[in-house]
This record gives sequence, structure tokens and C-alpha cells, in this order.
Amino acid sequence: LFRSKQWYQRRVAITAGGRMTDGLFNVIVKREPKLINPCQNHKGGTVVFSVHEPSSTIITKINWFRIVDDVPHALTNSKKYAITDRHRQLTVNGVTKHDIGMYQAVLTTHEGETKDEYFAIRQEDVEPPMRIIEATEYWTVTLSFQYSLVPGDKIRSISWKHLSKGGTTIETSKGKYKKYSITKDRKSLTITKLKPKLDSGCYIAIVDLGDYTLRALFKINIKPIPPIKAKVHESKVKWGQNVIFSFEAPKTVEISKIEWSYRKGSHVKPVLADGKKIILKKKEKSTDCDSALIPLL
Repeated sequence: LFRSKQWYQRRVAITAGGRMTDGLFNVIVKREPKLINPCQNHKGGTVVFSVHEPSSTIITKINWFRIVDDVPHALTNSKKYAITDRHRQLTVNGVTKHDIGMYQAVLTTHEGETKDEYFAIRQEDVEPPMRIIEATEYWTVTLSFQYSLVPGDKIRSISWKHLSKGGTTIETSKGKYKKYSITKDRKSLTITKLKPKLDSGCYIAIVDLGDYTLRALFKINIKPIPPIKAKVHESKVKWGQNVIFSFEAPKTVEISKIEWSYRKGSHVKPVLADGKKIILKKKEKSTDCDSALIPLL
């Protein structure tokens, strides 16, 4: 029933591609990401092993084991292991480097025969720790990762998602100004002009290999820029002269709208251009500059 250490090592090499067929049972190793509140409760990914029975064979019992130092240890339902689908499926939660190794399913038929199938958790199946990036508002950051494949692996797709925004899929932005840019090999994501409410939180890169996925998790913490305290400019003019108020916005601040207002005590009213008494205009060489010409009549 249980084999030598060298036999197990050979089976690891055979199952490394994620699929093994022996003519009677077809065993599929499927690894899927576990994405439940990853920013708060990330404890590694999830590996799922499934046994599929042919219609001509009746299985009456399935027992699961983990092989440690050539010794099989029986597995039961717990926070770490979940045995479901009438014992046909074993789920290993929170996979870390300590879970690397061989797993075994012992199947008993209605005729009393037993058959054992073997599965492997490899080093590349262990999800890397979340990378945390500390940034400041309006910065540009780049998230990138590397991965290794084994013979037989074929990449189906690589996707980026913003998990803190409901798992929104990210693609390269259209137009001249690109909020998001993904490299051609899709291993890097660049985010420009960071904003705390929009860009903070968790991001994930998912490499889909069909039978299983590779993942890289990132978390961006964005420190907001404190509001700029308004400066008071005093202009001394004689009655009837014109007065010009002007300002230039800092280069680190993105201007979306400029409004002028008149304040006297607690009374505030908007300043609207009429082309005669009040003229509002932008400087020709900079769109971030603005001025108001107000004749004092």
C-alpha cells in the first residue's frame, strides 16, 4: 500500500504537471486562489486535489493521508483540511512551505480492492507573502512579479485585479494620459497619480495555467498630502484703479476646476466674469495659472 521514499519522489515528478492518468482512475490536481478579505486575512492560497471515478467502478470508501518521512498520516476535516464531495476531494487551506510534499488517496472498491493515488504540493504552489508598498498621494508606483514554470505548464492568461474595489479587472488605460499601464509580458502594473480613496488597498496578479494558478498579492498604503493653507495676498490701490489677483498652483497638485469668490466677514458670493468689470483669464504658458482683473470703480 505504501511505497519507498524513492518511489514517492518519482511520483512527484510524474504529477508535477498537475494531471496524472493510470488507465483506471483519472486524477486532476487543481489549485485555485482563495480571495476572501486578502488584505486582512491572507494566510496563503488553497490547493484542491480531486479523485474522479470511472462509471464502471464503484468506490465504497476513500481515505486521505499526508506522507511525512515515508510515514502516512491520516487526514480528517479541520480548519486546515476539508474533505468533501463524498470524500472525493481534499482541500488544503492556507498553504505554506510546511505543506510541501506528498498526499495520498486510498480508494476501496465494492469488491474490496484498494488503489492508492498520489498528489504533490510543490514549491511553486506556495503563494508568496503579500508585498506592502508605502506611497504618498500623487506618486507613481509599479507592481511587478516573477514566476517559474515546470515542463508542461502553458500560460492561458495573466490578469490584474484591484481586490479592494470588488475584484475589478485592470487593463491599460486608453488615451494619452494612462492611469494604468501593463507591460507587454503583463508582469508589471504601473499606477500613476495615486489617490488614497481610489487606489489604496489590495491588488493581485493571477497567472492562469489551466489546472492551477500562480498568484502575487500587493497592498498599497497611500499617505494623503495635507491640504495647502491658503495665503492671504494684500494689494493697496487707489479708488478707481484696476487690481489683479493671480496665483500659480503647485506642480504636484492636479487642477480640475478653478472658482473665484468674494468674501466679506461671513458673507461669500461667487465672482463671475462679465467681460467689463470682472475679467477672468488663464496665463498663456500654463493651464495651472489663473488671474482675475477687477476694476475698482
